[in-house]
Amino acid sequence: MTIIVNAYSTLRERPALDFEHVLLAQRDLSDPELRSHLDGFMGFVCDQGNREMSATLYAAMRHIDRVRHHISFEIDDRQLDAMSEWGWESNSIFFLPDGSVRDPSGGTLVDPENGFADEHATMPYPEDARRRSLRSDELLNERGIPTLSGLPPVVGENEVELRSADDVAWRIQSLFIVAVRAESIAMQKPIPANQLKSKSPLAFEAMSPAETAFVNDPHPSEATTIQFAWRYEALNALQWAHSLHEELS
Repeated sequence: MTIIVNAYSTLRERPALDFEHVLLAQRDLSDPELRSHLDGFMGFVCDQGNREMSATLYAAMRHIDRVRHHISFEIDDRQLDAMSEWGWESNSIFFLPDGSVRDPSGGTLVDPENGFADEHATMPYPEDARRRSLRSDELLNERGIPTLSGLPPVVGENEVELRSADDVAWRIQSLFIVAVRAESIAMQKPIPANQLKSKSPLAFEAMSPAETAFVNDPHPSEATTIQFAWRYEALNALQWAHSLHEELS
């Protein structure tokens, strides 16, 4: 018997499919349509927000948000064990034709009828992320700081896209420009976007789409202005992370 599987891997560089299969489609984040597909998939998993939230459901949604590769293939059920090994190695969850979301071993993470998970289903995380989480818990316990059991680890090394020094520098500048624009509007002395761009044109290249829209909006709402004024806090944290401040105030 054959089965169609949709796999969702969070790794920056995923391993090749090393089992017998018929490849139907594959794409990564270079495909602009993948992001909208993942948003739709997340909506399906949480039943458009109608499902009761659980730790496993939340973890599945966070996994989908981190997906970098979507692969669709057809396999014979005799290849399920090999697919399982690949799934753990690639940090993938599987979507099957019955509408279920499965862990690499086939445990149900999200049941299509009720959203519940199997008792023994396990959300995949990269091994280095699990090890780092354990080390962090041990260090905190040694210092008498209690931690909550069951908290998921943060992202693994192969899930992260490190920025270049230039990218970080321009991101710092862009956060500053956005916050200055917001502050000037809040003080009713708006600095025009073209004036800011003449001072730092490359900073505009490092802005998010939402930031670009705000900076170029001649009449943003008060709520939006307040939201982007908080970029000062992001700027402060990013500068501190790069040793531009001795303390994080």
